[in-house]
Amino acid sequence: SVSSTPVSTLRESPNGAVGYKFGSSVDEARTTCGAAGQILKSRSENVYLCNAVAPQFQLEGVVLIRTCSSGMVCQIDLVVSASYPTHNEWLKAYRSLSTTLHQRYGAAATGTSPTDVSACQGDFQVCLSDGRLRYSTTWKWPTGYAVQLANGKTDGRIHINYFDPEGVQSP
Repeated sequence: SVSSTPVSTLRESPNGAVGYKFGSSVDEARTTCGAAGQILKSRSENVYLCNAVAPQFQLEGVVLIRTCSSGMVCQIDLVVSASYPTHNEWLKAYRSLSTTLHQRYGAAATGTSPTDVSACQGDFQVCLSDGRLRYSTTWKWPTGYAVQLANGKTDGRIHINYFDPEGVQSP
């Protein structure tokens, strides 16, 4: 069973995240990654990885940058590196990030979370990774921008995905 939150008024949409800007070039993303002491690496034709977040953002994680047909940055995925040994610790971290995003952007447009987690108490990381436990909170703007806080579909880690209008439409 899934619970949902109604649509609410949002503050200004993001123009990027953790130092990366929508519409910037790969070279500009490379400079941002360099500020975090890392080298931006290509993972595929239009996906790039930075193995750190600049210190001023006070988050440990990796950043995946995606360029769309324009060749410019249209998606930014922050993957939080911390691992949490229990479901309660993971959920506390998720809720803390959700609160931070709520304070920055306003109330989320949609939110889903499982109402029964009893089947996954033994190994919740497997349940997060295989989709039996799915958490997702999404902010959407009429301008086409979106932010989604969710557990990763294959890794169980906490992801914050930022999309510009072109990124939202891309597969």
